Amino acid sequence: MCVTGVPGYKNDLFKLVQFHFHWGNTETGEGSEHQINGKSWPSELHLVHYNSTKYSSLSEAANEKDGLLVLGVMIQTSGKNMDFQNFIQCIETIRENSRINLHEKNAYLNLNNLLPNNTDRYFTYSGSLTTPPCNESVIWIVFEYPITMSQEQILQFQKVHCEDDCETSANYRPVCPINDRKVKRSFK
Repeated sequence: MCVTGVPGYKNDLFKLVQFHFHWGNTETGEGSEHQINGKSWPSELHLVHYNSTKYSSLSEAANEKDGLLVLGVMIQTSGKNMDFQNFIQCIETIRENSRINLHEKNAYLNLNNLLPNNTDRYFTYSGSLTTPPCNESVIWIVFEYPITMSQEQILQFQKVHCEDDCETSANYRPVCPINDRKVKRSFK
């Protein structure tokens, strides 16, 4: 998956290198690393891209203010999302063996299904990674509209264990102050 037309970087190509989820307490609705109009979500998906027009690798791009693009997608609790079901079913296998070939498990995931139906409405700002080393190298695009997953599907992520067998019932960073950042939106 590649992204072009990024505000301020219209001619640059950003290549997807990984995606990951952040989650918290599905009952309180906390788990997202962004809020929209003061509202938190139980989970948030980050699709991490690097600027392949200007940089030859993710590690090189991670040190530059225009090096990374992260698409943030809020996840709300609703009915079961069948687009994620094959992927979710592999999580138990991942718990048992951290190195798994998802291709062999038929864990196909259409990356377009990771995005909300309406991608025209979003917020954007220059910021940092949300995990160490927290480099100020990210162009954030956070979509206004969420995708959905069932509470049961989100809970499957919480059952995944870290390498040192710690539980991952929550892996999100609390929302940080905006400080001097200018948040723009794509709509009026």
